[in-house]
Amino acid sequence: MNCLLSQDDLSFKNQVEQCTFPIQEFSHRNHVRLAYIYLVNNDASHATQLMRSTLVNLLNYYKVDPTKYSETLTQSWILLVMHFMAKTNQALSSENFIEQNTQLLDSAIIYTYYSKAVLVSERARLAFVEPDLEIIPIAL
Repeated sequence: MNCLLSQDDLSFKNQVEQCTFPIQEFSHRNHVRLAYIYLVNNDASHATQLMRSTLVNLLNYYKVDPTKYSETLTQSWILLVMHFMAKTNQALSSENFIEQNTQLLDSAIIYTYYSKAVLVSERARLAFVEPDLEIIPIAL
């Protein structure tokens, strides 16, 4: 796996972390992009910490209901992006990675691993809950 970051990736990361990226434009694609950016230079645990901190900070800054954050969704998407990164021979940027792995743009892919009942539960919002349908492949 040879995954790299572009200057645009670094600029995007800085804008999101500094809350200058418009929250209304922070789409699912941008969540995937940020997960990729954090995973390029960090293991899953540290990438999850960075993602959690950034997302919670964004919600607080823009005064969005904090219950919009889900620990299970955050960790699961980090694991999914990491899995696809391991299967990618080379990505020159987050956009290049996403172009090669467009299935990640379908947010419903998470329901391959979780039932809706589990995923929307308060327990899953507050802490990581293991998938109840299928194990998320772990990148080695």
